[in-house]
Amino acid sequence: MSNQGPLIIQSDHTLLLEVQHPQYADCRDFLAAFAELVKSPEFIHTYRVTPLSLWNAAAVGLSLAEISDGLAAYSKYGIPTTITTDISEWYNSYGKLVLHKHSDDQLRLEVTEPYLLERLTHDDALRPYWQGQRTDALFVGADQRGNVKQALIKAGYPVKDLCGYLPGAPFTIDLRTVDADQTPFALRDYQEDAVEAFYHAGRATGGSGVIVLPCG
Repeated sequence: MSNQGPLIIQSDHTLLLEVQHPQYADCRDFLAAFAELVKSPEFIHTYRVTPLSLWNAAAVGLSLAEISDGLAAYSKYGIPTTITTDISEWYNSYGKLVLHKHSDDQLRLEVTEPYLLERLTHDDALRPYWQGQRTDALFVGADQRGNVKQALIKAGYPVKDLCGYLPGAPFTIDLRTVDADQTPFALRDYQEDAVEAFYHAGRATGGSGVIVLPCG
């Protein structure tokens, strides 16, 4: 069945977006939140849904329902069953591993599923990181924070990092209120939003990642 939408969804996780379709801009912005742009020739842009792109979407609060409903709304020929299943499984795997600060020199990886804990303890590539365990958690050295997250992602296990960061020494920066031409100067609304999205008011959920903004 055709919905006359701009998006062709393929079973290999590839999404083809018709550039000249009236809904192109809205669909492009929607896809940017959870899919990777592969190529963008003149008439058809190609995106791909991957586990990492979905984990990033989950990390910033985009819900599975928003992704599923949006794909259904923009799809031209419907959504293959394999895509629905894979997106659900990949998305829901995020949040099953949560990293917390346990002490000054040790972190605690909380594991929500018993079967997952068993897999992690028996994985040859991951076993060297574990300093101990209990029924719902594994312990890792604080100096291995980045390394263990990379190893877990490589093995297919995304980590929600809630360890936070040291506050550091305050460093005051005063921005000009006018530019050289005496025109009022201030951060634009979307720039303020980007700062807040990164910082999260100093909470453990903020402080890491990359912000990409348009020039100007």
